[in-house]
Amino acid sequence: MRSKLAFLTIVLCLLSLMLGMAVTTFAEESESQWYIALAPGIGERSQALLGQENQPLYLNIDIAWYGKRFFFDNTDLGAFLFSGQQWSVNALAELNDERGVLNNLADVGISVGGLGGTQEMAGQGPEPPPIGGDNNDSDGGAGLDEPLAPSDAEDQPDFVETPVASPTPSPAPSPIFSPSPTSSYSLPDREQSILAGGEFLFELGSDSAYLGDMYLAALTDVSGRHNGHKMKLAYSYSVLWQRWHLQPAIEWNWLDDKLANYYFGVSENDSPNAQAIYEPGASINTEYSLLLNYAISPRLFWGLSYRYKLLDTSIVDSPIVEDDAISTFFTGIKYKFY
Repeated sequence: MRSKLAFLTIVLCLLSLMLGMAVTTFAEESESQWYIALAPGIGERSQALLGQENQPLYLNIDIAWYGKRFFFDNTDLGAFLFSGQQWSVNALAELNDERGVLNNLADVGISVGGLGGTQEMAGQGPEPPPIGGDNNDSDGGAGLDEPLAPSDAEDQPDFVETPVASPTPSPAPSPIFSPSPTSSYSLPDREQSILAGGEFLFELGSDSAYLGDMYLAALTDVSGRHNGHKMKLAYSYSVLWQRWHLQPAIEWNWLDDKLANYYFGVSENDSPNAQAIYEPGASINTEYSLLLNYAISPRLFWGLSYRYKLLDTSIVDSPIVEDDAISTFFTGIKYKFY
């Protein structure tokens, strides 16, 4: 119950901040864009943690807003800072997802945001002004879910959407098991956290030779849950052909010892047995993803996505981890309202 209340509180806070930004900047954000889409379909997210069951997925929802200075993209809030012709630097705040940040929705078959790793599931999100030029006249880029567009994007049909550049401390968790020698392990409670920092996006190649998109982010806990740090490095490559869009991607996530220990370790507060205490330490998780979508009409898309996250061996060795990877599959029809 505590976790669900914390989840709802975080979501409400993010929505309030997003609405506040929209209201305070409305007068000068004449070019701001909303993006709202729903994708009914079928899929599944596997689980790696102790006692958790695989989650069937039946609906994907996508909500984003992009202005000239700020953006909101599902569980991300950001501000455009600097940009060049092929790069951008943004400030970013996001919900940490190491323990399934949206598990409460996934329990009823709902996923939020793109299920294709560094890209959205079917079609692309709102399209901010192009990167480059005077920083005062440009959004300067987008978040992780909006990689820079390949140079041949303008050759696609008009209705094919192309990729765009785009707290109090928690109470002590419940014991992982009781002193009884016959007791079994159970997953200790962990609170969701908010990470904030900066992100850097860079389009590789030139106007005549697109080579892919790089993404780098450095984030730190600002919610006081674990005071840990996280770094992301990702590479994606978009292939556009007529109404089709294909995007393979790879991403590395570095977790420092505080963040990894909080979500995947067993502390003294979790277990009365000193032999059960475990700290994975700094870890690197590797994620592979593949996105494929087809534009049926300007607002309707078929999409398929697959994501496979391989956990660091130090995390896999934790007594609360049962599997070495988490996979997510989803396919469905996505309708874009805005």
